[in-house]
Amino acid sequence: MDAESIRAKTLEAYRQGPDAVLELVLGLGAEFAAQLESLSARITALEAENAALRAENEALRARLGTNSRNSSKPPSSDGPGTTPHPKSQRVSSGRKPGGQ
Repeated sequence: MDAESIRAKTLEAYRQGPDAVLELVLGLGAEFAAQLESLSARITALEAENAALRAENEALRARLGTNSRNSSKPPSSDGPGTTPHPKSQRVSSGRKPGGQ
């Protein structure tokens, strides 16, 4: 119900007297209570959907953060853009390998 129709109904009830105004207020109160109940149910449903989507989002972000270093995935599954494992930082001494 829009504001203009409420205004017109209110003026008409005012012209008819106090009983008509009281009847209009009670009718509008019942109508708004039904709308409020409907909106409350919708809010509850949306809150439940929001919680489910947040949980799904958290699970997907956790899966997205896994790579071969922090899971049992092979390095080939890391994809492009990831840095390879570091190479050995040992420096050769120049001596020949072997025994005494």
